[in-house]
Amino acid sequence: GRYPFHFHLLGNNCDDCYFKENSIHRSYYRCISIHGTHGATVSENVAYDVTGYCYYLEDGVEEDNEISFNLAAHIHPVSNIIANAGGGQQINPFSQSRDLILPADVTASGFY
Repeated sequence: GRYPFHFHLLGNNCDDCYFKENSIHRSYYRCISIHGTHGATVSENVAYDVTGYCYYLEDGVEEDNEISFNLAAHIHPVSNIIANAGGGQQINPFSQSRDLILPADVTASGFY
């Protein structure tokens, strides 16, 4: 992925991995992504003026990661302008409904 910081498929070999005391600002797609990685620490970071999700567990199977004392502020929904800017991602039209169970990738959230 194209993220400011990405723990990518490190499996169980990440007990000493950390991302601490950093600032991320004006990111166009996410802040910190943990993908297929277990045991990492993401702590005491500040993210401001970010599009999409900020602190993000990519597959949802990641275990034993510590995500603590982080701040996410001024987070914006993803727009087609960003998604269609040559990164290979496309966003379908989105409308809110009572049938929507999981947030779509066009929503915004500090933690997902």
